[in-house]
Amino acid sequence: MIIWSIDEKYFDIIDALDSIIKSNRNLYSDKNIFIESEVDKDFKKTVYQKKLSFKLMMQNLIETMAREIDLGRVYVGISDADEEFLKARNIPIESSILITVSSNNVTIFETELETLFNPYAVVDSTSKKNISRALALGTVSNIAKDLGGVIWAEILPMKGLVFNIVIPREKAHE
Repeated sequence: MIIWSIDEKYFDIIDALDSIIKSNRNLYSDKNIFIESEVDKDFKKTVYQKKLSFKLMMQNLIETMAREIDLGRVYVGISDADEEFLKARNIPIESSILITVSSNNVTIFETELETLFNPYAVVDSTSKKNISRALALGTVSNIAKDLGGVIWAEILPMKGLVFNIVIPREKAHE
């Protein structure tokens, strides 16, 4: 799947992420939802990727998390993915970025993790919330793949639902 392939360029990934976070803070301020971000202190912010695709992926993911809660925090972290982390998950070793989006206020069951990114898994659902979430997360998954990356979700103690995205710092020039 090629989305906006013409959009491949060098850009400041922190600025792009900050604009998405700011937009969502404004959207959800009336619900007492706080969106916080943390950037690893040694993180190099310039990447060669598809900027519009990256922004759409992050918008869908942050908005999905914010819609799942009535009050609380959504945390967004960004850092360089270390070699050990990549090896442990069988992700190709290259200069990569790890983005985490989490909230301990989201109620999701372990059994839902397997189909979280598959919009067809909830076709028979009567819940519009589940269908909307599945479509948004299916889009996020496809964009992550298009950026040369991977995404997965896990439930961690004290962190709750955590989405992990690993994308290469520099997308291969096509």
